[in-house]
Amino acid sequence: MNLAVKKHDLLNNVLVIGVGSIASKLLIFLLLPLVTRYLSKADFGFYELIITSVQIFIPLITLQMNDCLFRFLLDTKDDSERSRIISNAFTIVGIWLSVCLILYLFYWIINQVYLQYQINNNLFWLILIYAFGQTVFALWQQVARGNSNIRLFALSGVISGVLIIGLTSLATCFFQNHRLMVVVLAAVCAFLITIIFLELRLKVLKSIKFKAINFNLQRELIRFSLPLLPNSLSWWILHMANRYIILYFSGIEAVATFSVASKFAGWMTIINSIFITAWQESAIKESQSDERGLFYSKTFAAYTKILFSAVMLFLPLVQLGYGLLVGSGYDNAREYIPMLFLSSVFISFTSFFGVHYLSTKKTMGALTTTVIGAIVNVVVLLLCYSKLGLSAVAIAQLISGVVMSSLRYLDLRQTVPMQIDFKQLLGLLAGAIITILIYLSGNQALIAGSLLITLVLTLKLNQPIIVSTWNLFKPYLQKKAVEG
Repeated sequence: MNLAVKKHDLLNNVLVIGVGSIASKLLIFLLLPLVTRYLSKADFGFYELIITSVQIFIPLITLQMNDCLFRFLLDTKDDSERSRIISNAFTIVGIWLSVCLILYLFYWIINQVYLQYQINNNLFWLILIYAFGQTVFALWQQVARGNSNIRLFALSGVISGVLIIGLTSLATCFFQNHRLMVVVLAAVCAFLITIIFLELRLKVLKSIKFKAINFNLQRELIRFSLPLLPNSLSWWILHMANRYIILYFSGIEAVATFSVASKFAGWMTIINSIFITAWQESAIKESQSDERGLFYSKTFAAYTKILFSAVMLFLPLVQLGYGLLVGSGYDNAREYIPMLFLSSVFISFTSFFGVHYLSTKKTMGALTTTVIGAIVNVVVLLLCYSKLGLSAVAIAQLISGVVMSSLRYLDLRQTVPMQIDFKQLLGLLAGAIITILIYLSGNQALIAGSLLITLVLTLKLNQPIIVSTWNLFKPYLQKKAVEG
């Protein structure tokens, strides 16, 4: 397969996943004005802690079998082989999910009878319910993705997003008590309805056969997934434990403030998740190719332009539209947004280089670099928090992102002859810093002017990608025009 075809396939997957992810994530983002007005600041802080806590439970509950399903299903050649992978993966998750549920309930009982820590019972059960819903939803999604059904994978994200915002909007109209519970349960119902939709299309339950259970295959699956478990937990420390540190030092309302700022930086996460989801499949398929060094280099160069262009476009838009998107009481959150955007760029680089571990099935490298990044994050945060407050969180994430991406790049270079255009990278970084300074000035006219200039520069920088995208859609549009 030549380089042009590889780039075409990658771009096609990015576009399909992108349409689905942007639609679903945009719908979820539209919840922000609703939720920040419907929930009190304290309840919004607890809501974010529920979402945060679930991120650590899911890897523990699934033993990272989500990534394992995707990776091993990609190598399958027939339905019988797919059934073996699904049956054994789901058996592992089912057994371990039951063990985790028993332990979780045992802890709750022990606490109620003996320890008597002041735990909000509603919060306890909401975390459990939300974790279960998201875990099962993620498993069904990965089966779709592992079967190379990218369109169904993307569509399921859109459906869940539509359902979450629809059910939440309805709930806020009819329920004025127990508001936190209402918002969480609306999301869980959306997950369950989408799972039913996926099951009707994929027939996952039909693929699970007891005669296909094989302990040797289960050991192989676990050997692949276990190194990813501490890696995911370290990612949780890198991204999520910050909120618990904020809670400890500054209280639940500070968690709410930082969470609002993070929602905007989440726009970069959307871009990263879209690209990396497609990039994983391309990198896995080309892991043995002689041209992989050139493919990595050109893809990273294009990805770098996209990320920095997004930073320079999004920041002026955030500053100009902030008051419309967020409820009152969160105005000070906007000052933390620029550094979070910049840290998201380097964390995205980390994800790009980290795909190599998945494609080669050498997941220990992912674990080592992530643990180092998590340690750097926590140390910098604890050293700086007393003086810098919430700004220290964004700075810690930026430094850990730089460290991790550097380590993974050096690791990647040992097996893939990839080159980085550092001149281009530094130029884009300088442009992002100038945009941040304009953002912090608060001058609306200057910010609007920078937005127009950045728009022109973005079109120029990403012209090859825009042309390739147009060429991809052009035959389809021409066909529709002839049929019309």
